[in-house]
Parts: sequence; C-alpha cells; structure tokens
Amino acid sequence: MSTVIFYQSEKEELETILWTIKNYKKIRKFCNDIIYPKLPKNLWESILKDDQNFTNSRKKVEEYLKSTNQLSLDPKIKQVAIPLWAKIENDFFKKIKKISKIRPFKKYICYLTKYGGGGSFNPPNIIWVRMNLKNKNDLKYFTYTVAHEITHLLLNKKHKNKLQEIKEKEIDQILLNTGLFK
Repeated sequence: MSTVIFYQSEKEELETILWTIKNYKKIRKFCNDIIYPKLPKNLWESILKDDQNFTNSRKKVEEYLKSTNQLSLDPKIKQVAIPLWAKIENDFFKKIKKISKIRPFKKYICYLTKYGGGGSFNPPNIIWVRMNLKNKNDLKYFTYTVAHEITHLLLNKKHKNKLQEIKEKEIDQILLNTGLFK
C-alpha cells in the first residue's frame, strides 16, 4: 500500500517562499489565499528580478527570514497534519487507483510549509502542502490538498498537453468521485 511521509525543513520552506514570490502572478489565478512572509520591498523585488535558481537573492532572503524568525519550524504542524491524513490515506489510495487506473507509488514525500498558495508538486513523488495553523482553511482542506497534489502526480503524463484549468477541473471531479470529499 502507498503512504505519505511528512517532513518539515527550513530549506524547503525557503524554496517555497522563493518559488511562490517568483511565480505569484501564475499562482494568483488558482489560489486566492496565498500566504507570504513579511519581507522588505527590496528583497521581494530582488526575488522577482533574479534567475530561476535565485542566485542573487537566496542568501539575503534566507538571512532576513532567519533574523526575523520566519523560517522557524512549528512541530505542532506535523502533530496536526499526520493524524488528519492518516484517517483517509488507505481509502484514498485504494479509490484513486481504481478510478484513475494508475498504480500509485509506494511512497510520497510531502513537505509541510507555512507559506505559499496551498500545494504544489514535483514528479515523480514529491509534494508541498501549506499547513499554516493560523489559517482555518488550511486545516479544513488539508487532506483534500494532499490528495489533489498526489492526483496531479498520478495524471502528470496524461495531462501533459492540457490547459491548467482543465487539469484542475478533472482532478476535482476525480477526487469527488472517491467519495472522500464534498
């Protein structure tokens, strides 16, 4: 059976922040509650102007976030997240395999972050899911977001040439068909 292993990491938190700011215009189209750390305008602008590897801004942003305690990890996040997902994990993987006719990987890695737009994925088996305990919707939709990002991974090849809006609608319909979400 498949499983999701949850991690928290300052490195992945930083990557989420950099990627989210760099891609905020794209993310805004699909997410209306993006959470950013508090950054001075000059750091925000340096991220936007930087290359995709954040060669010029990474170190400055990391130093600032550490000095303002915005990269600190909250152990309560995993304590809340893991039991929520554990309630549906087995059912989800059984149902998604049957519906999608695609065999899930044995293991998925999920990085929990306080920032970003909800969730993202990186094939073949890595996802990032925002779990900010100050945002009630993160708690409410956590399991759905994990399932949504895993479904993106499963359908990645099938969805290769489809518009993002169509991908999202298909994934939402598949998840509704599992009967695990309303």
